[in-house]
Amino acid sequence: VSAPAVAAWRRLWPRLEPRMEWLWGGALRLREDVLEFYRQCEQRGGFVRTHVWRLPLCVVTAPELIEDVLVKNHRCFVKSGALRSTQLAFGQGLLTSDRELWRQQRRTIQPAFHSQRLRRYDEQMRSATRRLLASFGDHEVRNIHQDMTDLCFEVLARSLFGEDLPEARRLVAATAEALHAFHHLYAQWI
Repeated sequence: VSAPAVAAWRRLWPRLEPRMEWLWGGALRLREDVLEFYRQCEQRGGFVRTHVWRLPLCVVTAPELIEDVLVKNHRCFVKSGALRSTQLAFGQGLLTSDRELWRQQRRTIQPAFHSQRLRRYDEQMRSATRRLLASFGDHEVRNIHQDMTDLCFEVLARSLFGEDLPEARRLVAATAEALHAFHHLYAQWI
């Protein structure tokens, strides 16, 4: 692209961007800064209806509305297209499934999330977090994505299975990395 074309585009962009909102919706804001996009949605009242390239998108951040979606009225909602598209890579698990399959899977794991068990998990979460923080050195550069993947794995493995499952850790880390890479690639197409 020539320099004059780039200069012309930069002059036109401020006038063009609001007029093209009907086409791309939240896509450009989402691609620019995902966290800021969701922060703005939260500030707008906990429920925002928008679209990404004309595909409808509802962002729910208010706790009472999240409970409505996930617990009280879950039959009325389906997972996002982005999440459903990961089924080819990750199968039809609780995260990606909908409707009756999701209900069956949810019933299967429901006992693990009973309030008494959740209280027991609290100490395991705190212990795992203390171990992670103790491993930090002064002025050390860390891969926070890897640290959080390891922390989540340790908490889940100890809470759900009562042990660390070291042989599964590499597989879970590779799966998490693949999911992260998929979402990064998907975000570039938004």
